[in-house]
Amino acid sequence: MNRPDQRTRSDLSVVDLFSGCGGLSLGFAWAGFDVAAAIEHDPLAAATHHRNFDPAAWKIPGGIQDSCAQDVLTVDPEKLLEEKLGGRHPDVIVGGPPCQAFARVGRAKLRSIAQKNGAPGEEADTAHLLDERAGLGHRYLDFVEVLQPRALLMENVPDMASPGGGKHPVSELCERLESLGYTASFTLLNAAHQGVPQFRERLFILAFRGDDVPDGAREEWWPEPLCDVRIPAGYKGIRAVARGAALRLRDRRFVDRDANEDMPLFGRPSPRGTVPPTDARSALGDLPVIDPGALGHGPRAVSPSPEDPPYRCSTPSAYAQLMRELRPPGARGRTLAADRVSAHVTRYLPRDFRTFANMHPGQDYVGAVFGASDGGCAQVKSVREVALSIGAEPPPYPEHMFPNKWWKLCAELPVKTLTAHIGKDTYSHIHYEQGRTISVREAARLQSFPDSFRFEGGMNTAFRMIGNAVPPLMAYAIARRVRKKLTGRARPDLRKALAP
Repeated sequence: MNRPDQRTRSDLSVVDLFSGCGGLSLGFAWAGFDVAAAIEHDPLAAATHHRNFDPAAWKIPGGIQDSCAQDVLTVDPEKLLEEKLGGRHPDVIVGGPPCQAFARVGRAKLRSIAQKNGAPGEEADTAHLLDERAGLGHRYLDFVEVLQPRALLMENVPDMASPGGGKHPVSELCERLESLGYTASFTLLNAAHQGVPQFRERLFILAFRGDDVPDGAREEWWPEPLCDVRIPAGYKGIRAVARGAALRLRDRRFVDRDANEDMPLFGRPSPRGTVPPTDARSALGDLPVIDPGALGHGPRAVSPSPEDPPYRCSTPSAYAQLMRELRPPGARGRTLAADRVSAHVTRYLPRDFRTFANMHPGQDYVGAVFGASDGGCAQVKSVREVALSIGAEPPPYPEHMFPNKWWKLCAELPVKTLTAHIGKDTYSHIHYEQGRTISVREAARLQSFPDSFRFEGGMNTAFRMIGNAVPPLMAYAIARRVRKKLTGRARPDLRKALAP
């Protein structure tokens, strides 16, 4: 990572809090920001960030031995400013505080635990507000108060806009930002609109300080959709709940990107014209075939190796070519094995390979096929019925449990949201034609991490880091707009190659 005294006066600097392996950092680096510091408490995620953003770390063979991990709760912002940043205030702070306490599944789990512990109804309903993760957004703002960036970006789940115990977390954060001298805006964005091959709905807060507040309406702070893509019904529902909660706030800071309910898009059409979404085949079609029958038990290495397989084809899609060419800052100028694919490893699941192969693309556990012509679902055999019809062993749990656990990708559509749970299993993302779950490199591609991005740790750890990350191309779309607002100059969009 570059030291402050190595940056030129024209550089824009960014500090990444809750950085994970570096999704936000990477998007801002591609937009021309210098990643001056990153804080992450998970040792392997911190080591992965260090590996990809520090050119010196790129040279270290094998794993990075010394821990780079730091806890946002124990790091002193004053010391960070003086010792790491050399007294120079960063231009931007970014971060995605852990979201489990705000997500509906997380709230339900915390409420259930509170009820089992004897908490009365109202106390159980607000149990998520007592979870330490719910306060990490305000810890983020503690750093803002000391580091005084010109702008900041925070990412979280859409449910952050929904009330809990009468409180609206997003409004509380915006109100505190205003008390610190910032003008804030928040909105909902889907990664599929920015060229990412994934339906991923997230809430973002963007704020500018004092004289850096851009002229014009807050709508102009946010990136226009690059891709014209119809959002499936399930994601519309997720967004509708969060959007409805935000509108009920009557908060002038909320930018509603879908005022017209009849529009096929969540957002205004791109002024550059219609660009099709990046689908699963475009994202994965050039990667090597993995034969499920050739897999076996044992550890899976994700570090680059001479044994890594070559690409499947020499004429990749525009998206695949972009993933081959893009680099994290630590890899720039390094000699890479341009014809080899690292971290292309997946799980050995012998009970289920035959069932995977006989599922329909878009089929989930209970038998619905995602991605019908109208974006809805059609009913087919359940996964249990598929297994029994071919004499395979059915899954050992009833159909009403984990209805979203099994899902086979549709080659012609972006994929469903990748979550941290893929670190435990990848049944939620079964390859559309190879009868297996996705590999680490395929998960990285679907999240828009380039092929040169290196992961520390093992396979499960890499899956979890990828699922937790902000898609770099999503971060890049916002970073380009932030850079333009701070400098008055726009850079060419590296995603222009995705246009037909």
